[in-house]
Amino acid sequence: MKVKGDFVTNSSSTCFVLKFNCYLKEKVIKKEIDCQKNLESVFEIFCNNGKSHIDHYSTDISGSLLGRYIVDEDNEMNEYGIISIELINSEKYTSDKLSKTVLLNLEATSLILNENPGELYTNKLIEILDEALKDVEGNLEVLFHQFPSEVLGDGWDTGDPMGQYTTKYELFKKETKIGRMTRVKNKWKLELKK
Repeated sequence: MKVKGDFVTNSSSTCFVLKFNCYLKEKVIKKEIDCQKNLESVFEIFCNNGKSHIDHYSTDISGSLLGRYIVDEDNEMNEYGIISIELINSEKYTSDKLSKTVLLNLEATSLILNENPGELYTNKLIEILDEALKDVEGNLEVLFHQFPSEVLGDGWDTGDPMGQYTTKYELFKKETKIGRMTRVKNKWKLELKK
């Protein structure tokens, strides 16, 4: 969340919350991976266990996780700093054969403002992706999308100069980003579209 600093009145205070979405490009795998085991590892390493939980569902070793992201563990606002991951083994039928695939959906909200999403927060996202997908062999591609999910306060669009952005247009133009995270030869990289 970005909060305007210096002298702020109730009528001019503004803030916003960033949200990140990540989607794995469907990956054909030779054998099913243990999604539950991998997500439990993510849970232990990256989440605040006192305010997190892990869900198991289905019988095909799929799993889902909801927890507070460790980057935000010092913040008191429990409704933010949340990471949600779903990791799924699936079977895909083509014209003449059956292939096993793995899919991933990840959502995270942040109280931390990043002018460059390659810093801090998305570096931590890459660490989480790396742990969740550690048993998937070969190169990977993940779609990355960042946008302001909540815009709070009544000081927007009035020319108030007390923050980084004075209008919602500026905010969404500067903070909405799309790109991809790729893993090539076990090295991750974030590339943003300009």
